[in-house]
Amino acid sequence: MDIKNRIIELLNEYKSLSKTKYEPTYLDICKYSGRRFEEICSRILQFYFLPNNEHGLKTLLIESLFESIGYDYEYIDDNIDVKIEVNAEGKRLDILIINNDWVIGIENKIWANVYNPLEQYSSMIEQINNNNFKIILTLHKIINKEELAKIKKYGFYILLYTDYINNIHKTLLVNISMKIINILFF
Repeated sequence: MDIKNRIIELLNEYKSLSKTKYEPTYLDICKYSGRRFEEICSRILQFYFLPNNEHGLKTLLIESLFESIGYDYEYIDDNIDVKIEVNAEGKRLDILIINNDWVIGIENKIWANVYNPLEQYSSMIEQINNNNFKIILTLHKIINKEELAKIKKYGFYILLYTDYINNIHKTLLVNISMKIINILFF
């Protein structure tokens, strides 16, 4: 076989090989090396809040978020946009989740106190949609009276990561149980 035919044969073999679908790694999601750990956590949440990403969880994390703050949602469509580090009068809100029916603003507190301009965040969130949810997602219980008063004044929910993760687990278990019931009985 001459070289030209062999090259054509090899190219055809290459074309027939199955292509690997790219799936982002955690470092891709985080855009490592970000300058702040809190921002990295927000990037991970952003990836999982987007229902059509490769994780396959659809709207489960948003459903769990609503359950965690006691909001009774009926249906969450997957027309969702998630932005991080959103400008609010020169300051940055960590996460903004936008849907046609509602908006969720999240100030992500990993290690820091709540020193942020909640008034500016609240105003920006309310301008986007009257049906809004403002959340301080925190690793530690907030006990500072001034911080608690400020959080209450601007209508933010306080949500501990542990409570949120527990609700994610609960929602996963309910979804899995429903699938098993459907398989067994329907």
